[in-house]
Amino acid sequence: VTCLADESSPAGEYEIVVSGAEAQNYVFTYVNGILTIEEDPDGIANIESDKDDKGTLYDLQGRKIETSNLKRGVYIQNGRKYIRK
Repeated sequence: VTCLADESSPAGEYEIVVSGAEAQNYVFTYVNGILTIEEDPDGIANIESDKDDKGTLYDLQGRKIETSNLKRGVYIQNGRKYIRK
């Protein structure tokens, strides 16, 4: 899967291209898509921290983060924004 958008891309629509999968037992039908990045004039509206909340942490790209690898930054935990200073 490829897409020209990244975390610094401006608001707009970006094509998602799917290709290259192979398997003996499957036939793949590729369907490209569109990633829409919407402009958020206020940036992050609010950040809340609940240090007793024990949920899985994700980065802003949706990747699961192990707590032993936690660095400064913004994370998502239980559907809420969380900042680590």
